[in-house]
Amino acid sequence: VERSKISDFALSGGADGGEVTEDLLQHNGYSFMIVAYKLYTAGEQAVTEMVRDTVYALDTIAVEDTIKVVERIDRINKVQEEKTVYEWEDGYLAPWQDVVNPVVAEAKAAGHRVFAATSFASPEKLQQFRADSGSDYPFFTGDDILLKTIVRSNPGVVLMKDGKIIQKWHYKKLPSFSEIQEEYLTQPSAATQQ
Repeated sequence: VERSKISDFALSGGADGGEVTEDLLQHNGYSFMIVAYKLYTAGEQAVTEMVRDTVYALDTIAVEDTIKVVERIDRINKVQEEKTVYEWEDGYLAPWQDVVNPVVAEAKAAGHRVFAATSFASPEKLQQFRADSGSDYPFFTGDDILLKTIVRSNPGVVLMKDGKIIQKWHYKKLPSFSEIQEEYLTQPSAATQQ
């Protein structure tokens, strides 16, 4: 049996940072996968900032016949922390904010699974992109070439049911959620199948 390119499909970045492929493909029901084979940055800059680091102490207190452990703030240290701040290419956030996110927000509200797949990136880069684009769904990472094989649009949206691709769209041709729901998400009733 010849292996297809999709046989190599793998995404990681779950709660423990591990692989999530089987969970995503075994999901019963509809899923909306937003594919971005690359998060386009115009640059990045290392920034140093002061953050507060709270140090707690535990005290034991005798109350009648029992001893209780009480946590208290011992001190607050100011610590310099370096982080990378990313600038996104001009216009790259607009398709996410204006086209993709409104559709998948409705899908999520209707109870469908929504997630994004992008090329390998640091958790900090993903977190900043999610915040800057207003994307309130999980981002998983995988091979960029494989993601381009799925859909070449950046971003593109893939509708899956029970782990199988039903439809995919370039963000410029993404229908509204109500159109997607009407054409792809409604199941024929038993009466209309007879």
